[in-house]
Amino acid sequence: MKRFAAFLLALLFFVSGCTGITESQLPTPEKEEQPGTEPSEPESDEPEEPEEEAAPADEQLPPAGSADRLYLPETAAKEIRFPDDEAVYVAYAVNDERAGKVRGADPHPVTESKRVEALPELGYRFVRWSDGSTDPVRMDTADTVAENTVFTAIFDYDVLDMPIVAIDTETGRDVTSKTEFIGAKFRLCAAEDPREEFESEIQIRGRGNNAWGYSKKPYKLRFPVKVNPLGIAEKKDKVWVLLANVSDQSMLRNKVCYDLSRGLDGIAFAPASRSVEVYLNGKYHGVYLLAEEIRDSEARVVIDTAACETDTDIGYLVEMSSYASVDRFTAASRPYMVHSDLSSDAKIKKKQMQYIEDFITKCYAVLKTGERAEIEKLMDLDSLVDTYLVEEFGKNFDTGHDSYYLYKEKGGKLFFGPIWDFDLTLGNADLSGNAASYEGLFTALTLGADGGNPWYYTPMKFEWFRKMVADRWNEVKETVFKTMPEDVRKEGAAGNRSYSRNFERWAILGTRQHSEPKIIQSFRSYKQHYEYLAEWSENRYAWLDKLFNAPDFLTMKLSLGGTADEADYADDLARAAFAEKKDFVTAVRITDVDYDVEGYNNENGENLFDGVVNSKYCFPCEGTCEIEFTFGEAVSPTQYAFQTANDTANYSERNAKHWKIFGSNDGKNWDELARVDDGRTRLKAVNFTWFVFDFDRTGTYTHYKIQFRNDNQIVQFGGFALLG
Repeated sequence: MKRFAAFLLALLFFVSGCTGITESQLPTPEKEEQPGTEPSEPESDEPEEPEEEAAPADEQLPPAGSADRLYLPETAAKEIRFPDDEAVYVAYAVNDERAGKVRGADPHPVTESKRVEALPELGYRFVRWSDGSTDPVRMDTADTVAENTVFTAIFDYDVLDMPIVAIDTETGRDVTSKTEFIGAKFRLCAAEDPREEFESEIQIRGRGNNAWGYSKKPYKLRFPVKVNPLGIAEKKDKVWVLLANVSDQSMLRNKVCYDLSRGLDGIAFAPASRSVEVYLNGKYHGVYLLAEEIRDSEARVVIDTAACETDTDIGYLVEMSSYASVDRFTAASRPYMVHSDLSSDAKIKKKQMQYIEDFITKCYAVLKTGERAEIEKLMDLDSLVDTYLVEEFGKNFDTGHDSYYLYKEKGGKLFFGPIWDFDLTLGNADLSGNAASYEGLFTALTLGADGGNPWYYTPMKFEWFRKMVADRWNEVKETVFKTMPEDVRKEGAAGNRSYSRNFERWAILGTRQHSEPKIIQSFRSYKQHYEYLAEWSENRYAWLDKLFNAPDFLTMKLSLGGTADEADYADDLARAAFAEKKDFVTAVRITDVDYDVEGYNNENGENLFDGVVNSKYCFPCEGTCEIEFTFGEAVSPTQYAFQTANDTANYSERNAKHWKIFGSNDGKNWDELARVDDGRTRLKAVNFTWFVFDFDRTGTYTHYKIQFRNDNQIVQFGGFALLG
């Protein structure tokens, strides 16, 4: 008897089908960065790498996605042992077990004439059998098989409308950390130009705040050398991101807003991006946006941090973010964090943090004066206007509390941008004000943490700034904003099959992932999503164009539609107190705000001191709750005031019942200055109203503290003032 062992011996490389750029064509790696850490060296210190000459394209190469152009190995090493008898057996294998399977694959005698079928997984396609047959169903018999034989089903990526990014982690499992990088292999395949296809070792970790909480995770990629995938950017860089866009089911809002920004020369850097289909450890993972990350580098935000170990007047890249944690500071009553290099010396780093905090605080204080000449000494108004137009066009829900970037040049001005995080825009959010409607201003209005941005609503009070906005709009509207809806339709239609397949992997169509309005929740096809986005943008364009060109735009009162632009006063005495006395909260810099209870939906303690009528501190008060704040210099108030919130008329029980106010000069020893146990009698059920009180004891202090007690109920106030 004969004993046969069939071996599929064609061991191919990891990306045998990617016939474009090879590892030898990539630039020589620079010094390795340690896994698990962010790059520490300033990108500006790295030598510029010479541009590599692309390899000539093979004119005979089949197009991406054709049956003759494979990206997975055509065969795989596999051993199948047949029974040791005289019968002739047939068995079946696959070239990649992650790509598909064969129903009825086990060895069986050909006399059984068993029906078998090659079944691809989602995101893959059956190409052919190893004997050339292209029918996924086969039934081999003694008439066609003379000896023990293994037929291999050849599967490949199902290339539809987009390039393919395949990532295989060293663990073989999904990425679980937002802070620690792990090793992985990266492949870029199915590019229109085969010279753009390549493979590389990379480091990968998770990223994002709210986005990290979804099953479809966003990722940060770090290459060993600078790359420019698909040639989408102007320069190469080591760091790229894959955005999941779960809360935007059009998956286009970030891309089109980045593209808007790229059309405005007042914004020095705007991310380049391209939609791709991602496979993670062999499993189809859906459509992602491959994009440039905002960071300090020669290819992104160019600032000078070369002297970061010793100097304070260096370049700074900062983000306004309610999620700010590391390298966090508060300026103009908003939390910020630094994203560029700081000194490794703790004392120098502390001075640097104070420097950028003071600089941004000063910028905002000058902005509030409306003195254009003084403002232009500190801030770049072109970037302020251009970023405003993009944020306002999209009605960006996040703009007032997260992902809002600014940067300061060494020895120079404060610049605004780059823009980032636009999934909750363009009619895709209904959580605040009129965000889902294409009508109305949004970022220019004082909506508080969930809408308005103080860098925009503050200058919009002045006619000269509104004229800058109107003039710039009319200059760029035809070439930048008016064309956007058509760009949406083209991208949506061209990628429709791939975008639609994303929802086979992630069955979220018609569900509320974040704050989608009801109309979006009713959509049952991808086409409905991109058509809605295009139509909403057309309507938004028409509304803004009419507003910015209205005869009275420069002087009209900006209204929130039923809410207050300015707070009222409880009585004439309260009005006189504000008119005749200085409010130290607005006149003297507050250096720190600390509180022991987080507010609801970012309605935190800083809002008591931001000068914004429609923001508030709203929090659950169980037992005694405290908020402490510190001035840059000692102040001597004789009165204090609380402003009621936006809905106190409906929720008067949120007026605090008990409070105490304390003063200190060391933050340790406190003097009691006021005590109230009948707060709900003194405060009324009215919105946006200042109530003024005398101190029981006065003095001069740098530290102040308010204690609230409300019998385990919610407390809310719109503002706090110290008058003297």
